[in-house]
Amino acid sequence: MMTDDEKRAEFHRLTTEADALREKAAPARAEYDAIRAKQCELEAELSVAKQKVLSLEAPIANIDWRRGALVRELKGKTGKPS
Repeated sequence: MMTDDEKRAEFHRLTTEADALREKAAPARAEYDAIRAKQCELEAELSVAKQKVLSLEAPIANIDWRRGALVRELKGKTGKPS
């Protein structure tokens, strides 16, 4: 069983160890955080672009549905009209 003084010493030893590891990891953490910030910006841009594409392409679904119905009605014979 550890005495209170031993527990305090262990606490401070662990704190020093954790601080050293944080300091060692700081450059990698900064790099990661910078990349993550760029990723968040790109995700926001991507979301806006996606909405633009979806709104512009929305009528295509209706056109494709109508074309499919015509193909079925024409039994696949969709050549150019004479």
